[in-house]
Amino acid sequence: MSAPVQTRAGRGWRTVARSRVLAAAVSVLLVAVAMIAYRLSEPRLRYDLSTAQLDQPVAFGSGRVVVSEVRTARALHERDEVTTSVGLFVVVRVTVQATGRDKVAVADSQLQAAGRTYTPVETTTGLVSAPPGFQSSDDIAFEVDPGGLAGATLTVWDGGFVTRYEQRVQAPLGITSANAERWAAAGRESEVTLTSQPDTRALP
Repeated sequence: MSAPVQTRAGRGWRTVARSRVLAAAVSVLLVAVAMIAYRLSEPRLRYDLSTAQLDQPVAFGSGRVVVSEVRTARALHERDEVTTSVGLFVVVRVTVQATGRDKVAVADSQLQAAGRTYTPVETTTGLVSAPPGFQSSDDIAFEVDPGGLAGATLTVWDGGFVTRYEQRVQAPLGITSANAERWAAAGRESEVTLTSQPDTRALP
């Protein structure tokens, strides 16, 4: 009498096991479908955009950022290397000031002019960071079309972490349609020497 009971119990266990596996598979599938639906419906990356004037600090992260010293040049000097351009280089000085308790960093930047977007040249990393109580300054250079300088605007942000929200600072560089040709002409006769490392010092 015991053998049939054990057989039926074994079959029942296998039925229950199959049901649980099927339920788990369905649950995983539903979760995957829900995640895909969320990805398709979630908003694009949002950011808080602030406008900065040249030489004027603006709040950035737990500190401040300053955009200054706009220059145009046909060549960049760094140590013993010289990089020339068939177009023109626009070089901008970026300073971050860590006035709070956290590090402040600019990790990404771009230059927009005449409907085009430019990324930093390889000779400049585009990374400027300072620990709490310090400020750090460095040059960021972009190779651009000399015929499309009007409206040149620098945008900087800290892209070191992947988030759905970030702060960006945008600074017009003072190059307008009225003076763009003078900037281009000055750059064709100029060279810029880049520092080998950021200038970091304690805040006053």
